[in-house]
Amino acid sequence: MKLSKDKVRFILLLIALIFPAAKGNVHSETLYSELSSLPNKLSSVLSGFEEDLASVETALESIKVLRNDGKTANAKLERWQNRIKGNLQELSEFLSNETNGIKSEVSIVSNSLKSLESYRNWIEQLQDAVEDVDMGLPHASPRIDISPVQTEVPLTPADCSERPEKISGVYTIYPSGAAVQVYCDQTTDGGGWTVFLRRQKQEPQLNFRQTFSKYEEGFGSRSGEYWLGLKNLHILTSQKQYELRVLVAKGAESASSHYQKFQVGGGSSYKLQVEGYDKERSTAGDSFTYHSGHQFSAIDRDRDSASGGSCSEWSGGGGWWYNFCYMTNPTGLFGGDKPAHEDSDLYLEWRNWQGYYAYLSKLTFMIRPKTL
Repeated sequence: MKLSKDKVRFILLLIALIFPAAKGNVHSETLYSELSSLPNKLSSVLSGFEEDLASVETALESIKVLRNDGKTANAKLERWQNRIKGNLQELSEFLSNETNGIKSEVSIVSNSLKSLESYRNWIEQLQDAVEDVDMGLPHASPRIDISPVQTEVPLTPADCSERPEKISGVYTIYPSGAAVQVYCDQTTDGGGWTVFLRRQKQEPQLNFRQTFSKYEEGFGSRSGEYWLGLKNLHILTSQKQYELRVLVAKGAESASSHYQKFQVGGGSSYKLQVEGYDKERSTAGDSFTYHSGHQFSAIDRDRDSASGGSCSEWSGGGGWWYNFCYMTNPTGLFGGDKPAHEDSDLYLEWRNWQGYYAYLSKLTFMIRPKTL
């Protein structure tokens, strides 16, 4: 910004008017020269003020932004405070209601206990009164028995020897805690026998050509032909020592064989242990000891001692503790109506009774705990 000469003269005139005493001493050209440089000085000063003003404005803008941010933060904080206050209020009301409910329940329990205590006192007074009557009368009524009623313990027999029935039939036992249905022979030699295999003539005949898993679980009808299952046999015979009785029949003829010990091992082999053939109590001969010590085989699980084939396949497809191959074939095909000595290994046999190929019409394997 520069001042014209007219404006400078006007300013000098104003100075002369304001300071009349100095009018004659001031040289107009010198004064004009000084006044001419004044705008530059004023412009420099104003420029500095403008820079400072710009800095101040920038600072004010920053303060304004911070102020707005502060307002936003305060608004958020206020919202959170209000939300927390609301949650605390709800929690306070919930705890208050729960506390009132607990107090009410405690009051009910307390009143119930007081009532029970009153009843107990009343019963004691009644007993005292009855005792007084007992002392005064020669034939007074007996003392009132207020002992708890004894509940009957449910019957869970482990085998047929623990069943109370004296008639043979299908009953439930609990060898491992779970219910298992079996046929109980309660008449032969004092009863108590658990039948685990039975063969007889029936329509239709039960198919014993089953997989190994089927022989593990058991199959058939307990009132007819059936197999109890390897798992149940292992559980039963691993708890105590069992004796074995085998009943055989061909037509009108019948006989039996008795063994002191019968046990089925665990794992996946179910190895057989049978020993103590009792010759004095037996009439059918010993056809079972030959199988002792062998694993159980089935049509899909060949673990017999024979080589070059499967004893199960050769013996009618059943499952058994085959050796090479058998002296008894309880799970073979039913051949009770076959003519004797047809010379086939497929059918039921107990070879040490009437010899080879004398096909049986009935066959029963049953066990009970051994008593000394």
